[in-house]
Amino acid sequence: EEGSSRRGSCRGGETEALRQLKTFVGSLAGGGSKTMTSFSGNIAPWLASGCLSPRRMLEAVLEEAVGEDSLKWIKFELLYRDFFKLITKRAARVQVRVQARMQARQEETAVASF
Repeated sequence: EEGSSRRGSCRGGETEALRQLKTFVGSLAGGGSKTMTSFSGNIAPWLASGCLSPRRMLEAVLEEAVGEDSLKWIKFELLYRDFFKLITKRAARVQVRVQARMQARQEETAVASF
């Protein structure tokens, strides 16, 4: 079923991810600039769920010998994705530390006022 992810019903699993990757890379090889603007709907769900690795995606793009602009764009999207995953993890750790300090101060204040 072509384009099922764009209609809101996203099938999971590696087999479906590889099928979507083949379709996605084929449209890039065909000069599909429309596909470049819809990366999130075409392939990102399988990347995010772990059904498709960024390395496998990049290998497929390199094997297909897509244009230089498409290759640069794919690399940017994958780096952008990893950057925000890293920043989100780091921010979550900082938030946990800040909350722990605030709770410790509240407990100190409560004990001191007793």
